[in-house]
Amino acid sequence: MAQVRALNRLSQKEVGEEVGIPWRTYQNYEVGSRDVAANFVLRFCTRFGVRQEWLLDGHDGMYKPDDLTALKSTILLVEQVADETDGKLTAEDKADIVVRLFRKQLEGYEIRHDDVVDYVELAGKRK
Repeated sequence: MAQVRALNRLSQKEVGEEVGIPWRTYQNYEVGSRDVAANFVLRFCTRFGVRQEWLLDGHDGMYKPDDLTALKSTILLVEQVADETDGKLTAEDKADIVVRLFRKQLEGYEIRHDDVVDYVELAGKRK
């Protein structure tokens, strides 16, 4: 769980809010001082797009193969658009964009080229 939280750049409190539990409960789950409830596993895995089996046993990869393909295509698209716009974004800026877009994909939103251009341009203007 800590790995998923770190990848999403969230605090324990934010994860608790995302899945509808008190942050202390989430903290206890993460450090292993409390058994994880089944309904939490379902909500957590659905919200963050990770496999339930991976969360429970740590084997066979965090994401479904289709999710990895989607993630790879998102990374490549962000890189391509960043190069085209010469926004000179840092690796961290690109990673933030990829995470935001990938979350949208996991929620069922289809990422279009124009979406990526918008994110890249906004990140470039913050500089």
